[in-house]
Amino acid sequence: MRLEQRLQHSFSDASLLKLALTHSSSEPIRAVIGGRKNQPARISNEKLEFLGDRVLGLVVADILYQQNPMATEGELSRRLTALVREEQLAKIGRDLELAAVLRVGSGAEQSNIQQQNRTLADAVEAIIAALYLDGGLAVAKQFIITAMGEAIDNPATAERDPKSALQEWGMARGLGLPDYKVVQVAGSDHEPRFSATVTLGPSTASGQGSTKKEAQVAAATLLLQRLTPIKDQTRK
Repeated sequence: MRLEQRLQHSFSDASLLKLALTHSSSEPIRAVIGGRKNQPARISNEKLEFLGDRVLGLVVADILYQQNPMATEGELSRRLTALVREEQLAKIGRDLELAAVLRVGSGAEQSNIQQQNRTLADAVEAIIAALYLDGGLAVAKQFIITAMGEAIDNPATAERDPKSALQEWGMARGLGLPDYKVVQVAGSDHEPRFSATVTLGPSTASGQGSTKKEAQVAAATLLLQRLTPIKDQTRK
């Protein structure tokens, strides 16, 4: 399997990888027990995602701790957040070309849900769990290091989290914490569209996304773009 080549691991239990690539929108299956078919059950990568998120956090936290002996807890937390955020994991998913092999339902496929950041990030976390269960922590760690590339050695190269950046900007200027509100939810269950606003001091911006987080990130990004010229002018 080409994906196994990209992962640099041959699975002893191929069902783990198959499960990691199964989105919750995939068609339910019927189990046959005692010669009778049971009610359809949905099988998805959600539990693997849960485990993979914890394995990822442990591996990255350990690497950052070892590489940065003089860093404060706050500095390490910021670097960890930058490395494990949804957009960073989605980039790994695109590098692995996961959209082409993810198993999704017919309706979700039509809406290109397999291309969305959240879907790709969840699949990457599920794959990390599958690698951990099949090959142990060392195998999962090697994949994480390889997949993250330069970012793992220099977290500054990881894409910055706009929500964290906006929070730091506001706190540094005594404006308090950004206030996020979801103002609208539209679309279907498989393709929802969220609209959110963020307010920081006297400034407000709006954003949209397929999840609450994406909408909030979009709003934070726009507000940061508006505030940056103000920041630059105050330094002159």
